[in-house]
Amino acid sequence: MSQFWPFRRKSRQAEEPASGDAPRWRFFGREYTAGVPYALPSDLGEMNRLDFQHFVLRQAFKGNYAAPLRKPSMILDVGSGTGRWAREMAANFPSATVTGIDIKNPASDEENAASSASGTRLASYQFMQGNILDGLPFPDASFDFVHQRLLFFAIPTDRWQFLLNELTRVTRPGGWVEVVEGRYGYEPMGAAA
Repeated sequence: MSQFWPFRRKSRQAEEPASGDAPRWRFFGREYTAGVPYALPSDLGEMNRLDFQHFVLRQAFKGNYAAPLRKPSMILDVGSGTGRWAREMAANFPSATVTGIDIKNPASDEENAASSASGTRLASYQFMQGNILDGLPFPDASFDFVHQRLLFFAIPTDRWQFLLNELTRVTRPGGWVEVVEGRYGYEPMGAAA
């Protein structure tokens, strides 16, 4: 009877990544990161969506940040995704070191260089692969500005306090933590009229 089913099931087994990236699995033609609670895909289509989302948010918020930054020397982008926000911050603050951390490596350095305004790789931007649910791999008070945006699909409810404690731990006294999140779910509105 399975030959009549309109969808071919693919194995949910993790696929071994080519470049030391986190293991992946495919489902209905989309690629997902195995072993993490992130509900959205992690393929090229998702990377394009994340970049578009970045541009929309930058326009809506009239910039990349709301904190009253003066001259930060160390900036951290938690859950950096494509690295677009971090690279733009490195261009805006060339004397600062901007670090992005995510479970998945962003686009290659060549693609990063091609997408930067000047066409060259920004020396002040660096990426670090890591699972933020395991804690941030930085000493206490390392950063002047810590940024996290739209990870509500990636952080289980019972891990939020831990993550917020980590963001605060790595922020220097007088520094800023900026968390931009939404919410998911629905609120019952009552009976339909």
